Amino acid sequence: MKVIPWEDNQSLTDLQKDILVGCLLGDGRLECRSQSGRARFRVHHAESQSEFLFWKYHYFQNLTRGAPWRTEWLDKRNGRVYGSWFFHTVTNPVFEPFHKRFYREGTKVIPENIGNDLTPRALAVWVMDDGCRTRNEIILNTQSFTFDEQQRLLDEMHRLYSIKGTINRDRSNFRLRFGRIDAEKLSRIVEPYVIESLSAKIVPVSTVFGSTIQTGGCARVENMSYSHNTQDHACERDKV
Repeated sequence: MKVIPWEDNQSLTDLQKDILVGCLLGDGRLECRSQSGRARFRVHHAESQSEFLFWKYHYFQNLTRGAPWRTEWLDKRNGRVYGSWFFHTVTNPVFEPFHKRFYREGTKVIPENIGNDLTPRALAVWVMDDGCRTRNEIILNTQSFTFDEQQRLLDEMHRLYSIKGTINRDRSNFRLRFGRIDAEKLSRIVEPYVIESLSAKIVPVSTVFGSTIQTGGCARVENMSYSHNTQDHACERDKV
């Protein structure tokens, strides 16, 4: 009888699939590390979003062999030192179908059938990754995708959720923008899944006497509680 290595004897839960899709629409990436097509999931966030990184790690730690690590780098432009947090999974065949759908010749793309993946929970992860909320709109920083791919996303969001958006030019690229009414629709859909520290992604903000305040409320993530201590997980690795 063939012995299956532990990392190959895994499958993704629906929750993991939603998080993975949201990350691939946003800042996450899959790295293909074998000719067989297997891949690993890699996540990187700045110090200010370390809680979000540990939230993701919490749901993928069964596919990892080590805790997240922190690294620092010097920005020569201003002389300041910045911190970042990373983790990656093992190289695993469960990621192969996603890599085949979301990558073409090493470039991340939007699959033709992306509508099958746009669950409210996946949308929430995408918004937490790439969203920016002002008083009157939500912007999704989708500059890495083509105009046609972004139109595909808008078409599916309208079909599934009756949300209308526009594609706005951002220098030489494009990004998605949702006006007040549709931003509120999007916020209501994703709100049950947005972690508290990122509630500003969906709650309008305003400035009063130089201070930024939220003008609405945000729910905690449904049935997805966890805790972490970044000090417990810091390690000496200093490079990606």
